[in-house]
Amino acid sequence: MISNLYAAEAATAAAEPSRAYVIMMNLFPFVLIFLIFYFLLIRPQKKKQQNHKNMIDAIKQGDKVLLNAGFKGTVRNVKDNGYFVVEIAHGVDVEVLKSAIVNVIKD
Repeated sequence: MISNLYAAEAATAAAEPSRAYVIMMNLFPFVLIFLIFYFLLIRPQKKKQQNHKNMIDAIKQGDKVLLNAGFKGTVRNVKDNGYFVVEIAHGVDVEVLKSAIVNVIKD
């Protein structure tokens, strides 16, 4: 009788998956969601930020730019402290942050 119970218990124990397998299968959906977020949201945003930074670093005096306020202007001076001096109208110069530049306008 005892040997039958022991044999039945051993058979059910062999049929159960291991603890590591169960933990891995519980974590799989989270890893999958993170990968989807990475490839659909995080990676493209980083690439866009890098392209914008490269564009800002390449701006030189005389370039025509579009500001985030909707103004178009010409860069008159590139300062080292993170600012540009942009002429938005004849004789009207404004000092703007480099991050306020949205795009460089190609003629």
